[in-house]
Amino acid sequence: MNKRRAFTLIELLVVIAVIGILVALLLPAVQQSREAARRLQCKNNLKQFGLAIFNYESTFAVLPMGDCVRNYGTGEIPQASVHCYLLPYFEQTNNYNGLNFLAQINANTTASTKESKKALVSPFHCPSDPMTRVNNVANANIVSESCNYMQCLGSISTHAGVNLTANNPLTRQPETQLHGIFFRNSSTRWSDITDGSSNTAMFAEIKTGPNSGPTSIGSTGVIPATDLRDSRVATSSTTNWSGADQLSPPAECESRVRVAWLYRGLQWYRALMVATYYNHTLTPNSPFRDCISANLYQAHLAARSHHTGGAHFLLADGSVRFASNNVDSTIWRSIGTKGNGELISDF
Repeated sequence: MNKRRAFTLIELLVVIAVIGILVALLLPAVQQSREAARRLQCKNNLKQFGLAIFNYESTFAVLPMGDCVRNYGTGEIPQASVHCYLLPYFEQTNNYNGLNFLAQINANTTASTKESKKALVSPFHCPSDPMTRVNNVANANIVSESCNYMQCLGSISTHAGVNLTANNPLTRQPETQLHGIFFRNSSTRWSDITDGSSNTAMFAEIKTGPNSGPTSIGSTGVIPATDLRDSRVATSSTTNWSGADQLSPPAECESRVRVAWLYRGLQWYRALMVATYYNHTLTPNSPFRDCISANLYQAHLAARSHHTGGAHFLLADGSVRFASNNVDSTIWRSIGTKGNGELISDF
């Protein structure tokens, strides 16, 4: 009768070590596979934004406004973002109907509006963003889903179309050649995109701000440079900008003792710089911090993502590209404008 030979302790330890090595080798591959799937989903989300914009244009023969403000009195009514007008083209007609465009959209607290703000819209969220999707941004009346995809203002910080003095159109900021497809009360048509639809950005992804979860931590706060939240906030500048500061962030933007806006991308329905815009004055995932001027109508807001190496953006031809963090800044600025006449090489 043969005796069965048992494993020795050394053999068992060797087997366990080999299994541990195999698991250690396998985990990064699994994580990379998962991130690849998330990147693909993020890309598809932006493609859905492109389809929504194309369907809107086919209905109204004009692209949706970057934001809508028809009453410049107290509260700017309705102050609705492009996302609001795209809702029916995301099969969200009920949520669109729930919004009250006759009131200040952020302050309005009717039951239907409150429900529409926090309803989940799958293409609004990048799966690589670890933040919660529904957030208490300010108080019990301002609970909203977040959104990772913002419309392009252009390659200048100043918001065209805004009245710097209430009810005084003479103070309205004019559109310039450095502006893009979207701005306040914009009415861009395909024929206005003379730089070419394959060379002009419409939307890009961003990182949502840290004022998230069921309990608000306030609209602003001081975030140190060493804080992991540093790339998800926008410094609150003490000044309004002119000249070169409209094209590149002034030095004050890098101050970490200044308070910063914390709710980037947390109010998809609201047409504020901090909430729903980005521009091309900073390259993707820029090491420089986002920044917003004192009057809130100027900003330097980079495309940002939780993907390694860059961020996705949507072009006016409906294609989605991945912009490297190392993209040439001149080319990136050129992609932000719709009719500035630049000659753009491959990017």
